[in-house]
Amino acid sequence: MAITGDFLVATDTRGWTTADKDDGILNDESFEVFLEAVAPGKLAEAEQEVGKSKVRKGLWIAENVPGPSEVSDLYEQIITLLRHRGLGS
Repeated sequence: MAITGDFLVATDTRGWTTADKDDGILNDESFEVFLEAVAPGKLAEAEQEVGKSKVRKGLWIAENVPGPSEVSDLYEQIITLLRHRGLGS
């Protein structure tokens, strides 16, 4: 999570690199990369169960994979920041 002036960037991504198939650059900023890091193999399992639809895979993952601690930690950081700024109860 990064705070710059009045702006907050909250992310659990591993970096900011966007994939470039032409140059063979892999990304590290996508949901898929994050999911593979916290729940290895679950994206492939979701595709086997429901097909290639990202919406259906996301729903399957939400229903079958416990929420990663990285997400809970990020939410706690956001809540703490908002409270410090007088925006939370």
